[in-house]
Amino acid sequence: MPIDPISIHQGVKNGDTEAETELILFLRNLFCAEYERTLGPLAEDYLQELGMRVIESIREGRVNDPEKLIPYCQGLAAHVRIDGLRVAVRQARKLVAIDEARFEQSSENAEATAVQAEQFRTVLKLMERLDPLGREVVRRYYFERQPPAEIEGELEIPHTEFQAVKDRAVEKLRRDYRTITNAQGWELLRGKKKPEPEAWFAWAA
Repeated sequence: MPIDPISIHQGVKNGDTEAETELILFLRNLFCAEYERTLGPLAEDYLQELGMRVIESIREGRVNDPEKLIPYCQGLAAHVRIDGLRVAVRQARKLVAIDEARFEQSSENAEATAVQAEQFRTVLKLMERLDPLGREVVRRYYFERQPPAEIEGELEIPHTEFQAVKDRAVEKLRRDYRTITNAQGWELLRGKKKPEPEAWFAWAA
C-alpha cells in the first residue's frame, strides 16, 4: 500500500490521527512478514513499537525531510527487529538453556544476529512438535509472559496441571534441541547438514 510521505509526515506532525493510522498500516504491510518470520509470537508487539517510534520521531523533529521518511522507517525497522530478537533469544533461553554470553560483546555483529535468529527459529520449529496444550502454555508463559494464574484461568486448568504441562513441554523442547545438534537430528528437522559447532549456542550442563 503506497503512501504519500509528504502528506503523512505533515499529518503526523500536526497530530492527525488518520495520518497516524495510515502510517501504521503502511508499516505493518511493509514489515509484518519479516517480523513474523524472525520474531514469531513477539512480532505484533514490535510492530506496534515500530509505529510508536516512527510517530515519535516525526513529532520530535528527528525526521525533518518528508522524502526521507520511508528510508528512515526501513532503518528503524531493522533496529527494532534486532531489539525484539534479543528479547526473543532471552525468552527462548528459558526453554532450551541457551548460553547468551558468547554473543554479549558482539550483539551488533550481523553474523551473531543471524545465528541468534536461527536459534530462535529452531525453538519455534520445535514448538510445533508439542501437543496443543503444551504449546499454548509455553507460548503464553515464556513468550507472552502471562502469569501462571492468568493462564490457568483462561485455559481452565488447575495449577498442578499447568506446572506438569509446562515442565513436560520444556523437557521435550530441551531433549529435541539436543537431538538436532547431531547431524542426523538436524537433517530430520531442517533437511540440511549440521552447521558448524560455533554456529550454535552452548548447552547448559
